[in-house]
Amino acid sequence: MPLARNALAWYVSMERLEMVKNSEASERGDWVQATITYVAATVVFAPVLLWLFRQTRHHEQLSQALVILLGLGAFLAWENREKLRLRLTHDRTSLCFLLGAFVLASLQFLTPELPLILIAFLLAVAGLLRFTFGARAAVATGPLLLALGFFTLLVIFLPAFDWPLRILAGKWSAYLLGLLGGDTGLYYVAGPVPHLTLESAGKPFIVAAECNGFGLLSSSLLITLGLGYYRRLAWLDFALLLAGSVFLALGANILRIICIVLLAPKVSNYHVMHEAVGIAIYYASLGLICWLVWTCPRRRAF
Repeated sequence: MPLARNALAWYVSMERLEMVKNSEASERGDWVQATITYVAATVVFAPVLLWLFRQTRHHEQLSQALVILLGLGAFLAWENREKLRLRLTHDRTSLCFLLGAFVLASLQFLTPELPLILIAFLLAVAGLLRFTFGARAAVATGPLLLALGFFTLLVIFLPAFDWPLRILAGKWSAYLLGLLGGDTGLYYVAGPVPHLTLESAGKPFIVAAECNGFGLLSSSLLITLGLGYYRRLAWLDFALLLAGSVFLALGANILRIICIVLLAPKVSNYHVMHEAVGIAIYYASLGLICWLVWTCPRRRAF
């Protein structure tokens, strides 16, 4: 009997040792697989990341939107912290995303006029998130991917929206200041750097690119898209919130310009007042949008 017990104990210990070895081999395989996946994606899409970084660094409005995007990602990660566990395992979905990303990236060299590399970049991010955290994390990674895709569109279309937004803000500000009894005018000034000048009571105010409201507009839409999709709002509620975010952001920017023009003759430090009014209205508007989206009832998930 002692011999049988010893033999059984030896067999159990050998089985455990084999399981440990298999586990260690599997873990090594996971990290090798992860290293290959991350390195390949980084090498292929590093130019896209550098381009996004340069564009964001050169435009204050995009920097604001990036901060909102990172904040949204941190919020989603915290909300779903129990589901976010390292998986480092490919499934059919992650492989399809990454394969599609690499195929589109290679096609970019054949059709450089199409922004295929940006679509490929988003597919690669989707694949990497799926590979890293698995399917259970889709409730957090889905809204983040939607917001990232929208941020990429913002980077592309910022130059096209600059002057239309400037003109819109300038015209409405001049009109409302006129209703308040001010002598106002809006002028286009040509030159090496063309600009828009809002004149009130004989004092000129330049409506610069930073005053076009694009930063607040983009941040508002990022919040509405990310949180609205995360909360699975009904389509109608989602559409109304998006439209409301646009009107709120544009209206808040016009209000900011009017406050600055009215307060300018009454303060000694124009720069401090300008920044204080801008920051207060910016964060008050974003806080209101967050509250509207978060308190919207979930009537029907989409």
